[in-house]
Amino acid sequence: PAPGELVLTIDPKMSFGTGYHESTRLILGMVEQHVRAGMTVLDIGTGTGVVAIAALRLGATSAVGCDIDEWSYTNAIENAALNGVSGRITILHGDIAVTPATPYDLVIANIQRNVLIPLIPAMRSRLKPGGMLLLAGLLLTDREAMTEALAQYGFSICDDRTENEWIA
Repeated sequence: PAPGELVLTIDPKMSFGTGYHESTRLILGMVEQHVRAGMTVLDIGTGTGVVAIAALRLGATSAVGCDIDEWSYTNAIENAALNGVSGRITILHGDIAVTPATPYDLVIANIQRNVLIPLIPAMRSRLKPGGMLLLAGLLLTDREAMTEALAQYGFSICDDRTENEWIA
């Protein structure tokens, strides 16, 4: 790595989140820009755990990741160990309902629009006042529907990025 670059070691097995897909690259770029030292992070649909692991390696104090897939749950725990962050991350098997209801500085989800929109109220309830929601897994054609759904819950968009037909 060049000076200042961070290397993450991920063995994806059957899980989503290798860093090669546009949506993963987009959300990792947002995490790199917005994570600050001391933040607490919730990663919904954690997959390999790559996004939560990146947040921790960038200075977040703690992270909780959840995933409904059994193999992702196991894989994220393994990847946390590979990256030396096991003591600062909790990986849970299940959806957002299994996560602690304590508020987080940053809530992240890299999931399709049809899954994200119904999760907005639960994600909002997990954010500290002034907290930030980072979303990816969206197509350019999802922008209007996502913007409207987020506005219904008091969110405004402060950053967005695109790569090919994907948006975060």
